[in-house]
Amino acid sequence: MRTHRGVATGVLVGLLLVGAGCNSKRGAADTGESGSGGGHTSVATATIGAPAEGATDVATTAAITISVTGQPTTDAAVTVTDAEGNAVAGDLDAVRGVWQPKSVLDWGTTYTATVTPAGGTAAVSHFTTVRRPNQTAAVTSFIGDGDVVGVAMPVIIRFGHPVADGSRAELERRMTVTSTPEQVGSWHWVSETEVHYRPQEFWKPKTKISYRLATQGVPMGGGWFAGNSLTVALRVRDHAITMVTDSRTHRMTVSSDDTVLRVLKVSLGMPKRPSSSGTMVVMQKLAHTRFDTRKAAAKMDRYNAKIDYAQQLTIDGQYLHSAAWSVNQQGYTNVSHGCTNLAPVDAKWLFDLTNVGDPVIVRHTEVDNTRGNGWTDWDLSWKQYQAGSAL
Repeated sequence: MRTHRGVATGVLVGLLLVGAGCNSKRGAADTGESGSGGGHTSVATATIGAPAEGATDVATTAAITISVTGQPTTDAAVTVTDAEGNAVAGDLDAVRGVWQPKSVLDWGTTYTATVTPAGGTAAVSHFTTVRRPNQTAAVTSFIGDGDVVGVAMPVIIRFGHPVADGSRAELERRMTVTSTPEQVGSWHWVSETEVHYRPQEFWKPKTKISYRLATQGVPMGGGWFAGNSLTVALRVRDHAITMVTDSRTHRMTVSSDDTVLRVLKVSLGMPKRPSSSGTMVVMQKLAHTRFDTRKAAAKMDRYNAKIDYAQQLTIDGQYLHSAAWSVNQQGYTNVSHGCTNLAPVDAKWLFDLTNVGDPVIVRHTEVDNTRGNGWTDWDLSWKQYQAGSAL
C-alpha cells in the first residue's frame, strides 16, 4: 500500500508540472500568490489606546484598551505586571478591545502593559496609578466570609461616606454577585450610604453566593473615593425556614421548605402599640439581652426587662422573644409593645432553629411596616426593587 501511494503521488505531481508548462504566465502568477517566495504576508500590529505610555495619576480602576490589526484580537496575549514583575490577573473582552483586571490596581504603583499579537509587533505601555487620596471611605459587608444565612438574606454593602447619585452607577459596575445555582438579582440603593442586593425570589436553599467588589479608587463624589475592595463567599442554609404570623388567629406557622414544623401561640402588639405587617427578616439573634426603655417619651412604653431568645425584625425594636409574663394571653389576644411574644419553651425552640436572614411574614395587624425599618427588601415588587438600581 505504501509503494502504490508513492507512485500515485509521483504521477499526480508530473501531471501538475505538465499543466503548468501549458500556461507559464498563469503558473507564475499562481506560484507568486500562494508560494512563500513570491508573495507577501501581513504582520499583525498591536496598539494600546489607554493608558498611554508614561501616563501618571491613572485611576486604580483603569482598564487596558487595545486594538490589533492583521489578526483577531483574541489571538493577542495581554500581560500586565507591576514594578517587581508580578503578573496582574485579568480578562480580555475581545469584542470591546478591553482588558479588565480582576481586582483594582494598587495606589501609586507603576505597571507595564504588553500586548503581543501572534507572530506580530507588540505594543508596550508603562503607566503609574494615582496616589492614595486623602479622602477615602471604607466599604464593608454586613455578611462575613463563610456565613450561613436564611433564604431572605439580602447582600448588604455599606459605605463610610455618602455616595453621590452620579457615582452610584460606576460603583455598581464594579460590584459582581455570583450565585450557584444561578438566580436573577438586582442591586437597590436603600440610602446614600447603603446598597442591597436580592434575587427576584427567595434564594434557593444550599445556594452558594460570592460577591466581588472591585471598588477601591472609584469616585464617590465630593472628592471622596472608595478606600478598599472586598470579596465575600457564603452559602444559604440547607432548608427554607419561614415563619408566618397571623394577628387574627394569634398563631405563628413555622415551616421547613413545604413542611409545617409547628404552629405556635403568640401575642403581638396591643392596638395602641401594634406590630407591623410585612415581610421582615431576622436581623440578629441575642440569646440573652435587656430591653431598657425607661427614657421613652410615652410613660406606658417605659420598662426595663431581661429578655431571652430575642430575634430582631425591625430597627425600631420589634423582636420575636420569650415572654413568660404573657403566656396566658398568647394565642388569644395582643398585649405586647409591638414584639411577638412566645412561651419560653417555644421561643427557645425557634431560636435554635433559625438563622439570620430567615423570613418572618406578619399579616393582619393594624399597620404596615415602613420602608427601611429593618431589611424591608421583600416588601417591594421586583419592578420596584430594580428601579432602585443606578443601572
